[in-house]
Amino acid sequence: MKAYRRKYPKTAIPKERIVVELPKEELEKIDDWGIPAGMGSRTEAIRHLLTQALEMERDTQKEMAAEVQSPNESSAANQPTSKGQ
Repeated sequence: MKAYRRKYPKTAIPKERIVVELPKEELEKIDDWGIPAGMGSRTEAIRHLLTQALEMERDTQKEMAAEVQSPNESSAANQPTSKGQ
Protein backbone atom coordinates (compact mmCIF):
# COMPACT_ATOMS: atom_id res chain seq x y z
CA MET A 1 0.00 0.00 0.00
CA LYS A 2 1.27 3.44 -0.86
CA ALA A 3 1.81 5.95 1.91
CA TYR A 4 1.21 9.65 2.29
CA ARG A 5 4.03 12.01 1.34
CA ARG A 6 4.65 13.86 4.59
CA LYS A 7 4.85 17.60 4.18
CA TYR A 8 4.32 20.04 6.98
CA PRO A 9 4.32 23.64 5.81
CA LYS A 10 4.76 26.15 8.61
CA THR A 11 1.76 28.46 8.83
CA ALA A 12 0.83 31.27 11.13
CA ILE A 13 -2.73 30.00 11.34
CA PRO A 14 -3.55 28.92 14.91
CA LYS A 15 -4.90 25.40 15.11
CA GLU A 16 -6.77 23.37 17.68
CA ARG A 17 -6.49 19.63 18.05
CA ILE A 18 -9.64 17.54 17.92
CA VAL A 19 -10.18 13.83 18.22
CA VAL A 20 -12.55 12.09 15.84
CA GLU A 21 -13.27 8.39 15.76
CA LEU A 22 -14.14 6.94 12.35
CA PRO A 23 -14.86 3.40 11.25
CA LYS A 24 -11.91 1.69 9.56
CA GLU A 25 -13.83 1.53 6.28
CA GLU A 26 -14.21 5.33 6.19
CA LEU A 27 -10.51 5.83 6.91
CA GLU A 28 -9.67 3.41 4.11
CA LYS A 29 -11.86 5.44 1.72
CA ILE A 30 -10.09 8.64 2.78
CA ASP A 31 -6.70 6.98 2.24
CA ASP A 32 -7.80 5.54 -1.11
CA TRP A 33 -8.63 9.08 -2.21
CA GLY A 34 -5.96 11.08 -0.35
CA ILE A 35 -2.82 9.22 -1.32
CA PRO A 36 -3.40 9.33 -5.11
CA ALA A 37 -4.62 12.94 -4.77
CA GLY A 38 -1.20 13.89 -3.40
CA MET A 39 -2.27 14.78 0.13
CA GLY A 40 0.70 14.92 2.50
CA SER A 41 -1.05 13.14 5.35
CA ARG A 42 -4.36 11.68 6.41
CA THR A 43 -4.92 14.84 8.46
CA GLU A 44 -4.39 16.98 5.37
CA ALA A 45 -6.80 14.79 3.38
CA ILE A 46 -9.50 15.07 6.06
CA ARG A 47 -8.95 18.83 6.37
CA HIS A 48 -9.23 19.20 2.57
CA LEU A 49 -12.44 17.15 2.42
CA LEU A 50 -13.98 19.15 5.28
CA THR A 51 -13.07 22.45 3.63
CA GLN A 52 -14.57 21.34 0.32
CA ALA A 53 -17.76 20.11 1.98
CA LEU A 54 -18.17 23.35 3.95
CA GLU A 55 -17.66 25.44 0.80
CA MET A 56 -20.26 23.37 -1.06
CA GLU A 57 -22.70 23.76 1.84
CA ARG A 58 -22.10 27.52 1.94
CA ASP A 59 -22.72 27.77 -1.82
CA THR A 60 -25.92 25.73 -1.48
CA GLN A 61 -27.15 28.01 1.31
CA LYS A 62 -26.41 31.09 -0.82
CA GLU A 63 -28.32 29.59 -3.76
CA MET A 64 -31.30 28.77 -1.54
CA ALA A 65 -31.32 32.30 -0.11
CA ALA A 66 -31.19 33.77 -3.62
CA GLU A 67 -34.15 31.62 -4.69
CA VAL A 68 -36.19 32.82 -1.71
CA GLN A 69 -35.37 36.46 -2.44
CA SER A 70 -36.18 36.26 -6.15
CA PRO A 71 -38.64 33.44 -6.85
CA ASN A 72 -38.20 31.81 -10.20
CA GLU A 73 -40.57 32.86 -12.98
CA SER A 74 -41.82 29.35 -13.68
CA SER A 75 -43.47 29.16 -10.26
CA ALA A 76 -45.27 32.44 -10.98
CA ALA A 77 -46.43 31.03 -14.34
CA ASN A 78 -48.07 28.12 -12.56
CA GLN A 79 -50.14 30.36 -10.27
CA PRO A 80 -53.84 30.74 -11.13
CA THR A 81 -54.78 34.13 -12.52
CA SER A 82 -57.75 36.21 -11.43
CA LYS A 83 -59.03 36.79 -15.00
CA GLY A 84 -62.76 36.56 -15.40
CA GLN A 85 -63.59 37.28 -11.80
